[in-house]
Amino acid sequence: MGRYLLLISSTLLALTLRGVSAQTEPASGCVQPATQAHASNFTTIFDDPAVQNKSIQLLAQAVQFPTMSFDGMGVPGVDPRWAPFDDFHAFLEASFPNLYSKANVTAINTYSLVFTLNGSNPDLMPMMITGHQDVVPATTSLDRWTFPPFSGTVDDTWIYGRGSGDCKNTVIGSMIAVEHLLEQGWTPTRTLLLAFGQDEEIGGHMGATNVNLHLLSLYGEDGVAMIVDEGGSGVDSSQFGRTFALPGVVEKGSVNIMVEVDMMGGHSSIPTDKTSIGVLSEIAETFENSHVFQPHLEEAHPVWSYLQCATQFGDPAQIPAWISQDVNVTSNPNLQDAANNFANISISNRYLIQTSKAATIFNAGVKSNELPESANGTFNVRIEIFSNVTAVQDAFLTFVHPVAEKYSLTVNGTSFSDQPSIGNITVIWGNPHDPTPKSPFDANSTAWRVISELNQAIWGDVITAPSAMTGNTDTRNYLSLTKNIYRWSPIRVGERVGMHTVDERISIRAYLEGLKFYTELIVRVDNVTTDDGL
Repeated sequence: MGRYLLLISSTLLALTLRGVSAQTEPASGCVQPATQAHASNFTTIFDDPAVQNKSIQLLAQAVQFPTMSFDGMGVPGVDPRWAPFDDFHAFLEASFPNLYSKANVTAINTYSLVFTLNGSNPDLMPMMITGHQDVVPATTSLDRWTFPPFSGTVDDTWIYGRGSGDCKNTVIGSMIAVEHLLEQGWTPTRTLLLAFGQDEEIGGHMGATNVNLHLLSLYGEDGVAMIVDEGGSGVDSSQFGRTFALPGVVEKGSVNIMVEVDMMGGHSSIPTDKTSIGVLSEIAETFENSHVFQPHLEEAHPVWSYLQCATQFGDPAQIPAWISQDVNVTSNPNLQDAANNFANISISNRYLIQTSKAATIFNAGVKSNELPESANGTFNVRIEIFSNVTAVQDAFLTFVHPVAEKYSLTVNGTSFSDQPSIGNITVIWGNPHDPTPKSPFDANSTAWRVISELNQAIWGDVITAPSAMTGNTDTRNYLSLTKNIYRWSPIRVGERVGMHTVDERISIRAYLEGLKFYTELIVRVDNVTTDDGL
């Protein structure tokens, strides 16, 4: 009887999704479902305390595997730092027997995993959920952690540990969703792909890059209906008197600027007027203190659409005057004023619409009484979506060239001074990526409408609006597979803490909501019986 009821629920859901085009589209263009969406019966299993406890323990156990990726990581089979991935894979296979027995499991470049559950209708393009197995290193400031970073400690509120929120919650959560769907007798109509990279935190060059080539060989360009990865700005109830779900539809670009200053060394008792450390520090200070990058909005920016959603659905008493003055106008909106006001709300807001810059690595010297011949540093820059790598390069060099001229240094061998050169500044652009294309977020996009309905099914009366990604995900390697890429971690704002720093953790509530999210996502997309708009 239980399976019969589930099949009825699935059929009703399919009928709903075939009519998914019924949307409300206010004058602002903020598209929302016409009727309140509700979760299917498939998600009720996660209301069972026993299932909840087992699911919590699976994530806690997954965190205990120190699958760290490091800059300069060697190839699998050679670099011993890959060893924890072997143990992690054994844990996954033991923990998800249904998935491993019913899916085709392919290891790409040893440690990236692709699970393929073939659908009954080969004419439908596959849907893909992706995440990454690797985590950023947790090897310093260990005394500042409440619990050791790979202990997987659980208390009444939180699951602690490196990777708990970035992003083993996605890997384990989506695998749990599929495992329970299979247990309940579900079989896919549309092929389902789970793709978990091994080195997202260092660019995905060994993992997602090769996963992309594998999937392109099977499905071709634009051969995947939709991809959902980690990201977005969360489920946010802190602004404008309404709860907004904010999936990321675009990623900022990025570039690492690596600078090395080479000069004469010597004994510290007879120092030169300027040292390699001093020159590099001057470049760093000048660049860091500059205002070369400013907030920037255009009407094509997803944040502009979010602000329009705020004017349409927010509490009028909590809508700032600047939104009414700068956004809610029929023509000639004051984009720069809106950009400045939005940026001033919070630092996270600012870097949704502004290029960021940060000095992240600094190395020089080996002895206290020796002037170092060389000093090097790295600046990480995340590029706002209407700019590009070339613009950042040009901007950075405007700070390097005057310093080079001032101290008679060349830049990559080119002189900027009439005086004889006393050294060289080398500038290298590492891992440059322009911003990604925007995924659709309008009334013509079935994928966006499914995301909007899904958000309501999980969180109730929420408004779905697009956002941008300040960081990068593995999806930048999957741009040729589909135009429908949504970076969307199903987490309330404030319930995932400490990513890339001390005491990383995710709330138990957010994690369990994520299990329902991935279950509902899989079922809803599977029941879209056309690739129209996908």
